[in-house]
Amino acid sequence: MKVSRLLITIAAGTLSLSACGTASSGDSSADGKGALKLLVVSQLEASSFSFPEIADGAKAAAAAINADGGVNGHRIQIDACNYQGDPNVAATCGRKAVQGGYAAVVNPASLYATSFMPLLEAGKVPAVGGTPLTSPDFTSKVSFPIPGGNPLDYGGVGYAAARNGCKTAGMLRDTAAGDGAVGQGHQGRLPGRRRLADL
Repeated sequence: MKVSRLLITIAAGTLSLSACGTASSGDSSADGKGALKLLVVSQLEASSFSFPEIADGAKAAAAAINADGGVNGHRIQIDACNYQGDPNVAATCGRKAVQGGYAAVVNPASLYATSFMPLLEAGKVPAVGGTPLTSPDFTSKVSFPIPGGNPLDYGGVGYAAARNGCKTAGMLRDTAAGDGAVGQGHQGRLPGRRRLADL
């Protein structure tokens, strides 16, 4: 909840001044009541894996912020677009963000940024707080991720392990399909000097 609230505050706070300044000229990112419109784009529900908590967390954080008076007096409106694990639907979400006049896309944790990020860039809609997974997440001028993504998650762990004297490392991670293969390569204590859990 604290992370979601921080993310929503950053997204809305960064954009509130521009929304205030342009609302009278037809910018729909701030509606008639002065609301800041943010769109959650993610795989909220699909057959392979789902993250419904992303939208739920964003809405809960926005509700808490609104209860405290909003951001500079502006209420935050959270809408969601479930791309369903389909790159074509992901592109539809991108068009919705632009055509719907959203101030920003929030939490775009997606394997299909190549489908929607160019649309956001053309429409000058920032993508804030995402987990970078593919090239556009790292290179687009409208992409503003918070974590380091796979290079940090995997490469960083390997680097830290080597710096701490580990000679041979293993990795335990979940799989998207959840096919029961989780942890097949895990063999308890690493052959090196330390376990990753000890780092």
